[in-house]
Amino acid sequence: MDIVRVACATMKSIFAVIVNPDHEVGMPEGLARWNGQNWTWIEKRNGWTLGFESYEDQWLAVDFSGLLRLYDAAGLISTASCPRGLNDLYVRGPEILAVGVDGGFFRYVAGSWERIQHPFQSHLYSISATDEAVYACGAAGVILRYTDSRCEQVKVDGNYDFTSISCTKDGAIFAAGGQGESGVLVEVDKNRIHDLSSRQQVIRALARNKVYGIDWDGVIWVWEGRQSSPISIDSGFHALCLLTVA
Repeated sequence: MDIVRVACATMKSIFAVIVNPDHEVGMPEGLARWNGQNWTWIEKRNGWTLGFESYEDQWLAVDFSGLLRLYDAAGLISTASCPRGLNDLYVRGPEILAVGVDGGFFRYVAGSWERIQHPFQSHLYSISATDEAVYACGAAGVILRYTDSRCEQVKVDGNYDFTSISCTKDGAIFAAGGQGESGVLVEVDKNRIHDLSSRQQVIRALARNKVYGIDWDGVIWVWEGRQSSPISIDSGFHALCLLTVA
């Protein structure tokens, strides 16, 4: 079994989407919860969960097929329809923001979805936020910044396909992607591009000089301001979640 999505509230409250290695769209997947000692199944269903996020000890998931699901530690609370083709979501207080295929960028508030307008048709794959703005990234070098009902492009040098974006508490914004087998990590707020020896599929930024990632070979990497180096544990990873321990 493979863990392909993970969302963490605390070390004793982690949800994970688990599938068979040969999983395809519409095949069974499972949702399990870690309580600090063991895993318990919350739900088994046919689907394809792509966006998965925790918020105040609740978890939200979006399906590619157009279903938004809300869970707590006991299981499913409610469902609602959402735009089809979503790849990722971000929860910000009472609103949900999500991105998907064909440039789809959406905001859910007060029980309804609205499309955030911008001129790009590239698939959007990832979304994150600082205290001031929401950032999304996707194919063909597209990085978007949304704030105060305005969505604009953040221009970076190069036409990379970006698959993951992550923001830190100190306001740094990183995007990862590449072209072909080559990978890049971009400091979006500074337009600095760092070449990586492999292409990352997901990143999580902890601080301005500390970014963790998983490349397309399933190897975990850490970038510490100047260079990237692999963490010497077994490969085969698909999901990454960072927790700060007080």
